Amino acid sequence: MLKEKIIRNTIYNLISYGYSAILGFFLVPFVLKNLGVNRYGIWSLITLITGYFSLIDFGIGQSFERYIAEYKTKNEIDNINYVIKSGLFFYFIIFLILLPLAFFSPSYLIKILKIPQEFKDDTQFLFKWTIIYVGFSNIFNLFQSCIRGFQRMDITGKITIFLTSLHALGVIFFIKNNWGIKGLMLNNFLVYSIGSLIYIYFVFKIFPEVEMNFLNFEKNMLKKLSKFGIKRWLTTIEEVITYQTDKFFISHFLNVGLVGIYQIGYTIPEKLASMIRVLNSAIVPASAELKALNEKGKLIKLHTYGLKYVSTFAFPIMFFITAAAPLIINVWVGPGYENSIIVLRLFSLIFLITLLSSNLTAILVGIEKPEYQMYASVFQSILNIVLTYVLIKIIGFVGVIIATLISISLSTSYLLWIFHKILKINFSFTFKNSIFVPLMGSSLLFLIVWLINSFKFFNKNIYLLFIEVIFCCIVYFGLVLKTNWIKEMIKNEKNF
Repeated sequence: MLKEKIIRNTIYNLISYGYSAILGFFLVPFVLKNLGVNRYGIWSLITLITGYFSLIDFGIGQSFERYIAEYKTKNEIDNINYVIKSGLFFYFIIFLILLPLAFFSPSYLIKILKIPQEFKDDTQFLFKWTIIYVGFSNIFNLFQSCIRGFQRMDITGKITIFLTSLHALGVIFFIKNNWGIKGLMLNNFLVYSIGSLIYIYFVFKIFPEVEMNFLNFEKNMLKKLSKFGIKRWLTTIEEVITYQTDKFFISHFLNVGLVGIYQIGYTIPEKLASMIRVLNSAIVPASAELKALNEKGKLIKLHTYGLKYVSTFAFPIMFFITAAAPLIINVWVGPGYENSIIVLRLFSLIFLITLLSSNLTAILVGIEKPEYQMYASVFQSILNIVLTYVLIKIIGFVGVIIATLISISLSTSYLLWIFHKILKINFSFTFKNSIFVPLMGSSLLFLIVWLINSFKFFNKNIYLLFIEVIFCCIVYFGLVLKTNWIKEMIKNEKNF
């Protein structure tokens, strides 16, 4: 049944993403200590490079999972193979385009990012191989999308845990042996190579009929993937501009060390948001299946219950780290990173806003209506760039994040409005049944934690943080249980 698929896939995704987030959390202080804040800032620029150069696929990569899920539901074996072969052909061409760019563009990038002379050698190496890495990793992502499209997140979850462990061991090994940034990039290549082979093996195991003669691709299928992908591509541009172009502005107008400070504050809410977003990770293939079955009523239930799960966890987590930000940063990376506290607080609010729209955007993709997210993305991208340029001149470092907060708030408001209009849902009903209780309970916790951390005589150590987390969990879920919120979630899930 669809319900069992969603539950199983969500659990496996949550475990794998949670494990990855925890390992990443512990690796950051280690990498920061050994590389220093400037080189850590340069390493953080890898996401800027991968973000922009990954845009060269025009969003086609984001269409694989959706169409494989639909064709699997309809048992259209030939079409599944056409998707795979078309993807392989397309990414082979992309790799041929990226290869020369990897040798000509790094020097220009170093110049516009104003990287200090002492770091140019490491940065040149990093940028060149990152571009090649983008082309190489597309193959890995294609086969991962195949397995996700078959709705076998149990397999992708286990593979993710294995590869995350391997990656963490590689980071420790290369840094301890003084390979620095070059070692981290080599580690990425090794892990992706192993991951690609594993995913290919499981694609053949799950789908023995698979064909990989990419020269025998289907033009009409590639056109269909492109038509859908271009709408998602514009959304990807917005995501790159929102979360990666900030680093460009900081490096160009301020300094690369502040990119490291930015990344420290950004990492925790981003990791937590990714983990919470896993609750919606099975929504795209599930909504594609419901669309194929013409089950509009269940689509509305999928939205209501999905948002309920997300808000139940998103509000308390993001409100807590906003209130306890100074304590979290001090325990995590130590004193001297006060600007990271501001980044942490603002991005907690930013990711909370995006989480509240993550369920509906996944459904829009699943039912082949990504254009509305595209419109919101175009608006947000333009507004974000303009506001960032203006506010970094007026306010400085903090202005970059404030610009992101304003642009995301406005674009998300549009998405909420248009989604409820399309499915003819009353927003007040959604708010009452999916948001109200977590919002009220989390607001109370926010005030309590803020007051506790305002007393200077408290010892700012890991024990206090641990006590606060336990206290908040007991109080919050006590309040939620008292309102029968959890019971209603379980009851609604059984009726789905």
